[in-house]
Amino acid sequence: MNFIKRPVHFLGYLAVKAATVLFALLPWDRAVKAGAFMGRAATGLVRGRFELTKENIRRALPELSEAQVRETALKSWENMGVVVAEVLSAAQLGKKEFLSRFEVANPQVLRDLQRQGRGAIVHFGHFANWELAAVGISALDLPVCAVVRHIRNPYVDDMLKAIRTRFGAEIIFHRDPFFSCVRNLKRGKFLGILMDQNCPAGDIYAPFMGRQAATTPLTALLALKLQTPVLPMRVTRANGKLLVTFEEPIYPDTAYSPETMHALIDKLNARLEAWIRAEPHLWLWAHNRWKREGDAIRFIKGGKHHAARAAA
Repeated sequence: MNFIKRPVHFLGYLAVKAATVLFALLPWDRAVKAGAFMGRAATGLVRGRFELTKENIRRALPELSEAQVRETALKSWENMGVVVAEVLSAAQLGKKEFLSRFEVANPQVLRDLQRQGRGAIVHFGHFANWELAAVGISALDLPVCAVVRHIRNPYVDDMLKAIRTRFGAEIIFHRDPFFSCVRNLKRGKFLGILMDQNCPAGDIYAPFMGRQAATTPLTALLALKLQTPVLPMRVTRANGKLLVTFEEPIYPDTAYSPETMHALIDKLNARLEAWIRAEPHLWLWAHNRWKREGDAIRFIKGGKHHAARAAA
């Protein structure tokens, strides 16, 4: 990777390694409780980000009272702490023990596609523990790859890469991933793409939870141009386990055009929105999903919105 390794990065890495050792000494349930505690405690250390969390919830779910907004925000931060605890704890587990904490409700959906020699795009978001979802599927000996972003600390980035790939999953870094994704789909792999994060470049905007958001077109482009099914994957928690459920595949029934691309983006966003409304405390409200909302509004007011759709 192109990031410069600095002393401060190494110190941060040492802190993460120390936390890994600590969580390895704790039983899983206690590690989860410790993570939840740390997540809630962190809201007092980064007040600005916690206020952004509440504002995002307030605007997306106006039906909630202020007390409900705050409680949802706190639980979302608790979940972030649990994600960290689970990832660091899972780094020490063997496959059998890991799978005792992970369940796929309907793995036959993937196995049926595998028997047909077909790959699929797995559509999911920052719910529950999104990091371990692909790890768990690869632990079931299914061919998985995922598009991911680098962590700014290169030492931690390498460490997280090792965790993500420890049971055979492959990763594709997010800069210019299109052709790498095409190759993996043609090889019959299941390609995971997170679609609910801010897209830092490009002029593809779509409504998301009532606000305009810069959105990656990658899932829709791949599905339409390759006529590849999209598998919505809901990630939640149940009975002390991370639970993955695949919903009905979305089969593109038309060829690519700017209009069909945007229609599919809207359909995929609607699926994410339904999951958020069902379990808002499990979504990552703290990330700045609407960071480029101002760009979107200026873009649309400038009369470029429809032109951009025509030229996409």
